[in-house]
Amino acid sequence: MTTFDRQPRREVPRRRFLSRTALRSSAVAAACWAFACGGSSGATPCNVALPTSCPQPALHYRDVKPIIDQRCTTCHSGLTEQWPLTDYKHVSDWFDIIPPMVSTCQMPPPDASVPITIEERTKILTWLHCGFPE
Repeated sequence: MTTFDRQPRREVPRRRFLSRTALRSSAVAAACWAFACGGSSGATPCNVALPTSCPQPALHYRDVKPIIDQRCTTCHSGLTEQWPLTDYKHVSDWFDIIPPMVSTCQMPPPDASVPITIEERTKILTWLHCGFPE
C-alpha cells in the first residue's frame, strides 16, 4: 500500500473546473503523448526522476509552497477556469493529478513561459510521494 492509498478522498464541487475524470484522462493522455513523442516541444526531454524514497527530515508543505506560489498560481489562482492551488487543502486534494502532469513536464505548460527547474519538480513530487505532510 502506498501513502497515496491511505489518504481520504474529498469530493470537489462541480463548478467551472474540469471534472476529476476529465483531468485524469487528460493526465494519462499527456503522459502517453510525452513518452511517445519525447515531450511537448521536442527540444528538451523531460528528465524528471520519480521519487522512490522519502528524505529525512521529511519535506512539508512550507518547503514546496514557495515553488507552487511562484510557478503554479499564475494560472491556478482560483480567479481563472483552472482549479486553484492557493493553499494546502487545494494542493493536497489534487495529489493524484499533480504528479503525472509535473513529472511529464506538462505543467506548467511550456507555452505558459513559467520556467520550473527539474529540482523544483522533484521537490514537489517527493513531497507528494511521501504523503504530503502539512
